[in-house]
Formats: sequence, structure tokens, C-alpha cells
Amino acid sequence: MLTDKQSLLLCGAIFSAFVIFGILDILSNYFLSSLLVIGFLFVIVNLIITKRTPEEEDIEESFSSKDV
Repeated sequence: MLTDKQSLLLCGAIFSAFVIFGILDILSNYFLSSLLVIGFLFVIVNLIITKRTPEEEDIEESFSSKDV
């Protein structure tokens, strides 16, 4: 999905948007705030999925190397 750098950039953009929208007092708009929350959740889910995949591959490799 997303690389680590892309995830960090997206987190920075979402954080900046929260700050800017809060200062401009337009964060009360449900459409904008829901887009920001969905973007944040997308990044979090992406981090969980990409962190879980390499660990599973390492476990499989360790089991296959013990069988030989």
C-alpha cells in the first residue's frame, strides 16, 4: 500500500489540515472533519497491515529453515 515516507507525509498533511481548519474555525463542518478522520484511519490501518506482513513472513521462514 503506502511506504513509510508516504505515510509520514500523509500524517503531516492531515495534522496540518486539522490545525489550519481549527484556526479558521471550519473544523465544525462535518464533511471536512469526516474526511480528515477517514484519512487518519487509513494511515493507521496501513501501518498495522504493513507491519504485520513482514513478521508473518519471518516466522514462516524460520519454520521452513528448521525443517531442513
